[in-house]
Amino acid sequence: MRKCIRPECGYLEFYVEDAVVLYIHGKGGNASEAEHYRQFFPGKDVYGFDYKSQNPWEAKKEFGDMVAELSEKYNRITLIAVSIGAYFSMNVIPKRSVLIEG
Repeated sequence: MRKCIRPECGYLEFYVEDAVVLYIHGKGGNASEAEHYRQFFPGKDVYGFDYKSQNPWEAKKEFGDMVAELSEKYNRITLIAVSIGAYFSMNVIPKRSVLIEG
């Protein structure tokens, strides 16, 4: 089953492309915050991930599933994450799966 990671979509339809940008919000945030970053990545798909996890144990599966799905369709994932979303990401997403830039 595919997950919708953009608030305006039904189920996200993927297509093969070189890279994707994945935005993961902090506590109290939402996926629509990803729109701010679209201007910095012209021509790339920028998605916001609306996760439900409340702790690292829940995040491990939810975030892992999302990255696995994106990895099937894209060669490269650039991660932008904020606050607790960054903490969850760093703890559960394999570093080889995501381009981590300083």
